[in-house]
Parts: sequence; structure tokens; C-alpha cells
Amino acid sequence: MDRRFFKSKEFKVGIIVFLLVLAGGVAAVASGATVSANGCLVRLPAGGPAAASSFDEGATARTRTTTFAFPAGGGNVTVRACTDVGSIDIGPSVDEEVHVSAVVRAQYGFPDGSEDRIVRVHMAPGPERSELSVWVDGSEEAAVPWWFGGPAFEVDIDIRLPDNGTHKVDLSTDVGNIGLHDLRLHGIEARTDVGNVRGEGLRASGEIKVLTDVGDVGLRFDPAGDAEMRVSSDVGNVDLEFVEGDATGYWVTVSSDVADIAVRLGDMERYQRDMRGAGGSVEARTEGYDQAAMQWRVRVSTDVGDVSVDKR
Repeated sequence: MDRRFFKSKEFKVGIIVFLLVLAGGVAAVASGATVSANGCLVRLPAGGPAAASSFDEGATARTRTTTFAFPAGGGNVTVRACTDVGSIDIGPSVDEEVHVSAVVRAQYGFPDGSEDRIVRVHMAPGPERSELSVWVDGSEEAAVPWWFGGPAFEVDIDIRLPDNGTHKVDLSTDVGNIGLHDLRLHGIEARTDVGNVRGEGLRASGEIKVLTDVGDVGLRFDPAGDAEMRVSSDVGNVDLEFVEGDATGYWVTVSSDVADIAVRLGDMERYQRDMRGAGGSVEARTEGYDQAAMQWRVRVSTDVGDVSVDKR
């Protein structure tokens, strides 16, 4: 076999997926203000945790559901959430509180006394901005023999935020999808090793970073201010859409090794397309970019995957 294969992205991705499925993860380690669990890193907010205004839980032999509700302080929330195997979904709340729901599925059942120690939630309220951290504590996985195969736990996290606030999110999964919808966000970071990132109805601004190793990215934006956006997928398609007729100027750079590239954002003052073999690059800047009321600088890259940037 060609030695170059063992240095390729396909080989590395295959090893990552194999190890995740086989071993699940390692024990959680806490260090200062940072919590690490199974490769999931969350920085805890300063101050003590807030008391939940409501709490509920239910369990079967292999599934446990826990829900919390917290006062949101000034209504703006910074969210840090991660899970090793499972999904993260964030949307608007039906009231002015922050709601967190975690569904834990245990492939081999729950080790004795572990049920309430798998998902950790830390809420620190503030007068203008509250901070929420949600993560999976993998320490209990040591009770499951590794040769059983894995993962031992699959955890889906659902978070609902007040729709009158401007929020910031930092989300990651090893294997699982990330979803965002109908939110006002100033700052987005979303990372998956294997999984899709989807977003709808996002009134967004600030720094936006979306990274996947294997997975598609589909995001629908209504710009709410200036933004710097970077989207990268090693293997997967990228589809970005923006509201038609807004006052935003777009400067878009796209590159891919193997892909079809389409950038359709109306009248352009600059459009340069350089396609080579199966891939290539496009740089496009909308007319009047420097004078636009809002400016979005967008950089997209894929190794293997089509890219589409449109107005809808």
C-alpha cells in the first residue's frame, strides 16, 4: 500500500472515528476554571452556580432525562456546551428563563449511583449577561469495560434561551450534530469531528467560526451587524444563505480541493474565479462593500465538498 495513504486526511478521519466508537472516552479531569471530559473542554464562568428555578428528572434502565430552568438575569447568555457522542440544539425559550434538557442513553445501563453525575450544568447569573456551561462528565465510563465497545453514553443536549437577548455560543461534539435556530447571536463557535452544523433564522454578528472534520454545514443568516466568518469542512458540503435585499456588503473567499463552487450575492464590484482540475477558488465582493452599513467578511474552505453562498 502507498505510504502516503497513512498520512492522508481519510486515514486520520478513519482512525478518529474508530477510536471514538471503540473506546468512547477517558475520565474527566478538572483543572482550575476549566473542565475537560472525554476531550470536551469547557471553561466554567466565575462565581458560584445559580440555583435552578425548576428541576425535573426521569429515568429508565438505559435512558435518563434531566431538565433545568434558570433565571436569565439581563436576558443575554453566553453558552458553552459540549458532548462527546450526541447532539446539541439551541433555540428560543417560551419565557424569559434559560431551559436545559439533557437526555442520556446508556448502552450498558448506568453504573450504580452514576445517573446524576453524567451531565453537569453550571449557570452563573449576571445583571447584563449570564454564563451557562453544560458538559458531559465521562468519569463514570471507567465502570464500563472498554472491550464492550462504545460509546458507553450518548447525550443529547437541548438549550432554550430568552428571545429578547443577544447571546454567544461555543459548542462542540465529537460525534453528533449541532443545531441553532431563531436566535440573535453575537459570536458563534461550533465544532464537530463527525457531524453536521445547521442553523436557521440567525440574526448574527461578531466572530463566527464553524469547523467540521466530516459533516455538512448549512446556515441561514439575517445579518445584525458586522461579522468575520470562517467555515471549514474537511469532507462535507457548505451551504450559506443570506437575506435578500439587506444593506450588508459581502466579501467572500472560497477555496476547495474537490468541489463545485457557486457564489450568488447580486451585483459584484469584484469577482475572480480560478478553477483548477476538480477544485479551485473564488473571490467575490459585492458592489459598494466599503460603504455598506454592515460588512461581512466570509472565508470558506473544504477539502472535499461543494460550496454555495447565496441570497434568498
